[in-house]
Amino acid sequence: MSVTGFRLASLTLEVIERRKQTLDSAFRNALEKIERKVPSDVKEGYRYALLALEYFPKADLLLRREGLEKTPLRRKNAFRVAFALLKSGQCSKNDLSTLRGGLLSKRLWNLLSEKNLEWTDYALERLPLHHKFAVEYVSPPWLVEKLLELMSREETLKLLNAMKKQPTWIRINTIKFTEAYVLNTLRKNNIMVRRSSNIPFMYEVVTGREKLSKHPLFARGGFIIEDKGSAVVVHSLDPHSYETILDAAAAPGVKTSHVAQLAEARIIAADLSYKRIKEMIKIFSRLGINNVDIIRTDSSLPPFTKKFDKILLDAPCTNTGSLGSDPGLRLALWKKPLIEKYSTLQKKLLAALLMYVKKGGKLIYATCSLLPEEGEEVIAPLVEKVKLDPPPFGSPGYSRYVFSEKVRRLFPHKDRTIGFFIAKIVY
Repeated sequence: MSVTGFRLASLTLEVIERRKQTLDSAFRNALEKIERKVPSDVKEGYRYALLALEYFPKADLLLRREGLEKTPLRRKNAFRVAFALLKSGQCSKNDLSTLRGGLLSKRLWNLLSEKNLEWTDYALERLPLHHKFAVEYVSPPWLVEKLLELMSREETLKLLNAMKKQPTWIRINTIKFTEAYVLNTLRKNNIMVRRSSNIPFMYEVVTGREKLSKHPLFARGGFIIEDKGSAVVVHSLDPHSYETILDAAAAPGVKTSHVAQLAEARIIAADLSYKRIKEMIKIFSRLGINNVDIIRTDSSLPPFTKKFDKILLDAPCTNTGSLGSDPGLRLALWKKPLIEKYSTLQKKLLAALLMYVKKGGKLIYATCSLLPEEGEEVIAPLVEKVKLDPPPFGSPGYSRYVFSEKVRRLFPHKDRTIGFFIAKIVY
């Protein structure tokens, strides 16, 4: 165990909480702040961070009991890492004493007694039901409370449990290689995959998940890591080669590249973020995508002079549907985000882009969200004005909405995907 690994994990959690970043992005930012490090320290730091993201709700129960919720973030997250190491049995308190450095105050250090660690298990039983489930399944309390309003207790627990064991999916890129070649190459490297029963080119990774991003075929564009939910959104669009298609919030371009693989259409990829567009360009280059024009623009104020056969709007959202695919989101979303801010933007984007759909054309509205405020309630004002055509995959929307049968939701426990809302609007 190393001091650098401990500090790196603490910094990673701080970045996640402060900047609302993903685990990998936060870890890269934390690495930049550590001057002296060796590969073993880096691996240790990532492992400690993962562990802390599993145990931080219980650590916070202890801080709350002592009135220490407002402890400075760096010290709070050092406490969370230390708690996780002790609670999981990864080390003893004697071992930990050499790692703490100056990050843990005497008061925080004294809180890490065996008696207090055991207390967190008993305290769990005295919490309100939604908070108890939140701690047990490491999911934001406000989200668990919302899910319990929308579905039964049994269904909610199935969903929360499924998000703890989210599968990894890849899409084989037939633009550059045949499926058979990629599958044979992966098999030789002990990466076992299982074909999707209903979405072409999509495979669930059975073994070897940790090898994917380092595999030579990944760098050469033979496959891309893409959740099956993302693929379902693209297949709901049903692209054809004779069409002009707009991906209105395209970066980093995974769905756009999928559209390009399915159809040699004229594709416009629009996004406002210059940084994310640069990432999209790299992805397109790696995958051999050459039928996409990229523009930097605000899609809520479209600059277009012509209309499109089809538009894909995978709108910015809270990302509550992705909790199972990125442990960092569990901490980033623990405090309730400004949902109304996202909902307002989604409605604005949708209203603006509907003006650019040709007669007889289609617009797919999708969000990686479990919240009706970012799904059904965005569509609700349009139900009497447009035609909704149920997308081909998924379950109906939340039953409290009269048009639930005309939209679709993907759920981790039902579809083995991240959570998505999908509506197909036909002009």
